[in-house]
Amino acid sequence: MAPLDAEEGREGQEPPTDAEAATRAILIRPSAMAPRVPAMAYRLRPARASDEPMIWKATMETVWNDVPEDEKPTLERRDFEGRLMEYVREFVEGRRGERFIAEDEAGRLVGYMILGAITPIFSPHPVGFVYDVWVVPDRRRGGAGRFLLAEAERWARAKGYRTLKLEVGDGNAPARSLYGSAGFRAERVHMAKALR
Repeated sequence: MAPLDAEEGREGQEPPTDAEAATRAILIRPSAMAPRVPAMAYRLRPARASDEPMIWKATMETVWNDVPEDEKPTLERRDFEGRLMEYVREFVEGRRGERFIAEDEAGRLVGYMILGAITPIFSPHPVGFVYDVWVVPDRRRGGAGRFLLAEAERWARAKGYRTLKLEVGDGNAPARSLYGSAGFRAERVHMAKALR
């Protein structure tokens, strides 16, 4: 599939409809860190109910991996996941925010993201927010994460947000590196001290 760009070839035309913007493809060249991975064309589509089992599984694993190591021994994973499910259910099931799936040229799922808005307590203006972004482990460092972030930025601009934010665990160095290379910067640092 040829790469598409919503801005190209549209001079004098109406902006793309939500349906046109919801499914797009773009050619992504992988980072120099992954020279053996060929350039891929990724497509973005709205998530469907049939995608939810994968989104649930990935969300649970991602959040557990972001729990600080010194806190994990104090948690029962099953209880932790039960509480987390209640907290994120509206997002995963699409009742809050918007869910998108990235697919490769063959239609294989390579990742997803959940986008929405927040109004930070230190600002009266809502901002676009990446609630979750995830890439299939064996497809990482091949451009899918960069594609999802570019599409998140496109989504936020189309919604009129002037800022796009996200959160990442301090120990998730690969994601922090990706976000930094995509232009995200640290604004606030959450710090913790274990009380024994």
